[in-house]
Amino acid sequence: MTKKARYLLKSIIVSCMVFGALLISTATVKAASSVSVTLETGKGAAYDNYKALQGALDKASSATSGSPLTVKISGSGTYYIAKSSGGALKIRSNTTLNLNGATLVRHGEMKNLVQNADSKGNQSAGGYGLSENITIKNGTLDGSGGDFGSRYNVVNFGHADNVKFSDVSFKNCYGAHLIELCGCSNSTVSDCTFTGWTLKSGDTKSDHEAIQLDIAYNGANCNWNGTFKSDKTPCKNITIDGCQFKDYPSGVGNHHTVNGYHNTNIKITNNTFKNTLAATDPAIWAFGFDNSKISGNKITGNYTRAIYVASGDVDVIDNSIGSSSSPFNGHGIYCNNAKEYKAGSGSSTTTGYVSGGNIKSNSVYVKGNDEKTGKVSIGLVVYGKSALDEVSSNTIVSEAYYGVHISASGSAIDVLKNNTIKSTKKVGLALTSSGAITSKAEGNTIEGKTRGVQVSSKGRIADFGDQDNGNEISSNGDYGVLVTGSGSKIDAIEGNTITASKGKGIAIQGSGKSSDISYNTVESSGSHGIYVTKTTVTEINYNTVNSCSGSGIYLTSKGKVKNIKYNELKKNKRYGLERYNKSSTLKSNSFSGNKKGSKNK
Repeated sequence: MTKKARYLLKSIIVSCMVFGALLISTATVKAASSVSVTLETGKGAAYDNYKALQGALDKASSATSGSPLTVKISGSGTYYIAKSSGGALKIRSNTTLNLNGATLVRHGEMKNLVQNADSKGNQSAGGYGLSENITIKNGTLDGSGGDFGSRYNVVNFGHADNVKFSDVSFKNCYGAHLIELCGCSNSTVSDCTFTGWTLKSGDTKSDHEAIQLDIAYNGANCNWNGTFKSDKTPCKNITIDGCQFKDYPSGVGNHHTVNGYHNTNIKITNNTFKNTLAATDPAIWAFGFDNSKISGNKITGNYTRAIYVASGDVDVIDNSIGSSSSPFNGHGIYCNNAKEYKAGSGSSTTTGYVSGGNIKSNSVYVKGNDEKTGKVSIGLVVYGKSALDEVSSNTIVSEAYYGVHISASGSAIDVLKNNTIKSTKKVGLALTSSGAITSKAEGNTIEGKTRGVQVSSKGRIADFGDQDNGNEISSNGDYGVLVTGSGSKIDAIEGNTITASKGKGIAIQGSGKSSDISYNTVESSGSHGIYVTKTTVTEINYNTVNSCSGSGIYLTSKGKVKNIKYNELKKNKRYGLERYNKSSTLKSNSFSGNKKGSKNK
């Protein structure tokens, strides 16, 4: 071998040795360590238990290289935890706390049972940089409920990234949250249970969620979580999946936010919510949860609302709210505005609105509370300038009032299609106070004990049905479709089938308006098939109206229609066409079997 070749070979060997040493060094630095902690039962051991467990968790503070630490409790008993000066167990970055079947019970002067902290045990960092890579799993965290006279969260995490809770039972909180995530990112809560809410006698404050997803902000009249730095950091990329919530005022959400600092990409999926306590708050409170998803959840029992949306671009999909055998006692899906704080302006508030989002494939069965006080249940509520993109393929039944109610200026659904909507007491679909369907309502099956569809008080629908995909309205106690009141309007009523209304099939009255009533089938109405009074309709064309107890088409002296053409009017118990305003142009209408004849003279 030449001298040059020997030199090259030596260089390669040295390089490989150095690289190998680096690999070994890196592996050593990143190697996980594990600590087993033995705790003692009984309340008398609470202070020693704190020292032992906190001592084990403190070992993460020396892991400056970021090596992961697992702290595992030895034994699956119940262990009390207390710190003489209050405070909480503090858990640092890159730490897994494996409860290993054990129950930790907050005791003595503890505030939170567990908090996150930086490597020195402090909470001063902002953004998402205080802590990262923390897991708590496999056991129970008990807040000890009524033993605490002050409100503290059981688990209190803030400014953290990649936090995971799995297979943990959280229970017994006095007046606060079982978990608070304040300005956290990329975190999950999965397969956990939440139960046990306690208040003192006479204490009525109840706006608390089992899991609160909060914004890190403290200002005048909005001191939400003073533990962490106030820099308006919201939560983002949070998933709550496969959890069970029972008997808590609210399951997941947030009841306040800061204008311009909303939580984003929140996923609340495949959870079960059940409340047998007196109705208080929503099961899911999506306030300031932009670009988020609520799907696959099952909600039963007593909440004032099952799902409350006050956010932008939230999809509510494939949730089950109540059932036909056990209807939900409150509003089903509730879209409305809510108060937002203006950062830096003290108690001043502005209003957050629903903007965008879809409601699809949900099953909603609700029942009423007290109609005398106005506390009634509605399947889907769209109020307060809420504007949704699409509501489709839902089954919505209200045993109390409206099936779907769209109300207030700015409140709108762009497309309402392929839903089954029923109200066993009032109106299937109601639009009032300038509420609107701005594009189309098609392919829906609608029933109401009083009315199928009511558009009043300046409510509006652009297109109700079309020739290819009309709506089916049946078995209503009064009107099938009613448009009434100045400013109320359905531009086009087309391609619908309206059967067995006990009153009128389609009624445009009291200054309500419709431009075009065409291609509809109206059958077996208890009064007139199509009725117009105190307003003007442009076209009534190509309709089939038969077997109605009144006339097929009825116009009062103040009911004007410009064109009545190509309608088939048959077997009605009065006239085919009964009109007391004869300004209409008639052309090619078909009459047969009407009891009093084709048309009145």
